[in-house]
Amino acid sequence: MDDSAGAPGMDIEQDWDSSSDASTPRSDTFTNTLFSNPDSPASFVDTEMSFPGTGPDGEKQSPKLTSPSFGIMPSFSNHIFVGQTAYPSSHLRAMRDELRQARKREEFPNTTSNAQDPKTIVEDYQCLMSLRDVRGDPSIYPPPEKYTQLKIEIARRIKTRDEAEGGSTQLEEIDNRVQSWMGSINKEARMLEITQAALQRKGISNPTQADLDAIAEEFMQIAERTLLDVANPLRMNATRMEGNMSRFDSQLSGFDGAMSAQLHGMTSQLNGLASLNNAANTSINAQITGLSNLNDAVNASMSAQVNTLNDVLTNLQTSMSKAVGASAEAMNTSTNAVSTAMASQLSTLNTMLSTQSSTFDGSLNMLNTSLNTVTSDLQKLTASLPDIIAAATQAAVQQQLASASNQNVFPQHHHVPTEAPPSYIRNAASTQFPPTPATPLPVYYQTTQETNQDMSQQDGKRLQTGRAPTSGSRFQKFMVKIIKI
Repeated sequence: MDDSAGAPGMDIEQDWDSSSDASTPRSDTFTNTLFSNPDSPASFVDTEMSFPGTGPDGEKQSPKLTSPSFGIMPSFSNHIFVGQTAYPSSHLRAMRDELRQARKREEFPNTTSNAQDPKTIVEDYQCLMSLRDVRGDPSIYPPPEKYTQLKIEIARRIKTRDEAEGGSTQLEEIDNRVQSWMGSINKEARMLEITQAALQRKGISNPTQADLDAIAEEFMQIAERTLLDVANPLRMNATRMEGNMSRFDSQLSGFDGAMSAQLHGMTSQLNGLASLNNAANTSINAQITGLSNLNDAVNASMSAQVNTLNDVLTNLQTSMSKAVGASAEAMNTSTNAVSTAMASQLSTLNTMLSTQSSTFDGSLNMLNTSLNTVTSDLQKLTASLPDIIAAATQAAVQQQLASASNQNVFPQHHHVPTEAPPSYIRNAASTQFPPTPATPLPVYYQTTQETNQDMSQQDGKRLQTGRAPTSGSRFQKFMVKIIKI
């Protein structure tokens, strides 16, 4: 069973509507006791056929089928109402599958009703749950008598429901057949009236088969002339449309060639930008290598100075040891001299260390500044590269479209009688490619209304003077700005 099938009654109503539309309306002069007033609604509930059953007042009554009270509410798009309860579609599908399995196991009676009807699914599922509650565990207890009685009662209800729905289907089929027969009778009566009118106009009272064949031939000639009258304008329109399509195909071919050339040019521009990017990367790598070499040289110089300082200290210690061994006075004298020399050397050493430290800090600051500048330039270039490419592409496309629009508009003043659709030229001339928020344009790409008006005025002046716009000016400005960046 298909899950996408609708409720019963809806499919039946659609079939009823299609059969009623296909049938021919019955004649107002035709009367039959089996049909009611033609103004009565033709639906699968209020059928037009009468039945022998009568009401308390002796009036004929037609059976009223209760349509399922459910509907899909706007706020419950995934729920279906059965009565006053909303059921999710997934829950109804689970109930339907459970009923299908129970019927396969002969645990629940079969039905001929539509298994996709939500109301039928809910009712049968509730009956199945009642049966299981009464049955209990089948592996432990035998089925009680109450279970058998309840199952028989449920089977009786399902049979009654199936008979009611089957009766309405049979009545509907009978009504469709009667409607078809009535339509055929009405068509034959109409044909007979037309034939009799034609015979009366010709003054034939006792028509023969030849007279009837002649009238039929006249009908066929009238139909043929009518079809020819309709077909000739259609044939002319088809010929005109074929010519327009041929011209449109040629214009599309030209536009395709122009776009191919433009795409080739943009590919060349992209290749040039890629080469420029590679050159910038090479230059930045060379600067980084130079800074690394400078850092290595500074480190080597500082290491040599520290080694020299260690040698001086070692020599001082050796001299002091020798002076102490000579004499106390010499030691004092030498100590004073050494102290003075040490103080002087330490002062000189501190001065040298301060100078070297300042030089080293300055070198490190310069190195960090250079690295930050290089990194910032690289990030700016990488970030602005898509914008530059997008701007170049849009500028080239707009320039090509402007030239194409000038070429299409200028010949139109000299070839007014052409049959090409005017909307194509107007649309081609007014085609624009506005910037999107995802690809912002650079500052030098102006898209204000005044600039567009100036460009349109300049295009008009060029058309009046008969000079084509200079090509490549925007691309040259774009390359100049790239070189400046």
